[in-house]
Amino acid sequence: MKRKILLACTLIVPTLALILFLWLSGGFKAMGSLEEFRAYVSGYGGWAHVVYWLAQFLAVVLAPIPGNVITLAGGVMFGTFTSILLSLTANYAASFLVFGLCRLLGKSFAQKFMGKHSTNKYYELFTRKRDSFLFLTILFPFFPDDIICMLAGLTTISFGRFACILVVAKPWGLIAASILGDVGLTLPLPWLIVLGVLAVAIFVLGLRYGDRVESFLRRKFRKVDGI
Repeated sequence: MKRKILLACTLIVPTLALILFLWLSGGFKAMGSLEEFRAYVSGYGGWAHVVYWLAQFLAVVLAPIPGNVITLAGGVMFGTFTSILLSLTANYAASFLVFGLCRLLGKSFAQKFMGKHSTNKYYELFTRKRDSFLFLTILFPFFPDDIICMLAGLTTISFGRFACILVVAKPWGLIAASILGDVGLTLPLPWLIVLGVLAVAIFVLGLRYGDRVESFLRRKFRKVDGI
């Protein structure tokens, strides 16, 4: 138990230091606006890529941070490829951190962030349609990343299976946001509406036929189930 607590502290302390840095430097305030965040990151000159990565990292750890705004700003500042690379690595690192902390510290840790009622409610849905629910909630930006990873950490899903689903489902939203930022958000509004409706339809159908999706994913990820 002491070893788990020590390991958790090793992971939590640097994250708290990062939160303090962004708070004192005005980073959190700037995240509410695309232009303000772009100006904030650009102000660090040669360190802009590092500051952007850290902000993306915290967007997963802390639900209130608008990850989409950050990714759009990355596309504007760094171009599509660099924004995707920074965003993906930051998201993967933060997702593994949150998953690991909940796996180490259990439901009581998650309840401090989500509340007891919300934890129990979503945990029940998560365990009933685990793989399909995890895949769909990661694929579409409808749910906070930190809550998704917390719930995954509370289940019996192996780290290997979680990592595979994350690697497959996570890139697409980040790629789309990076491209939109790079091209100057010029995608016509009707297309955005169509894409939004399509995303909602796919999500609902995914939950409706989640058992079939889960069966498919189980076959695909069976080889890494014990990792």
